[in-house]
Amino acid sequence: GSEMCIRDSTLIMGFIYSQIKKKWKKLAISHHPDNLVSKGLPEEFIQKSTSRLQEINNAWDIIQQNK
Repeated sequence: GSEMCIRDSTLIMGFIYSQIKKKWKKLAISHHPDNLVSKGLPEEFIQKSTSRLQEINNAWDIIQQNK
């Protein structure tokens, strides 16, 4: 009945949230300036990637607020 639907919905949302969180972590690590500096990448690339990291983190903050 409806209890099964609510439980299934909760499980699905939890799974989706965990997948988004994994992707966020992966993107945050790959765009983190410390990681890029250690790879010896050009400063211009690091600046663009840092800006992208801010966008990624802003999106994550919105997801966290609406969880």
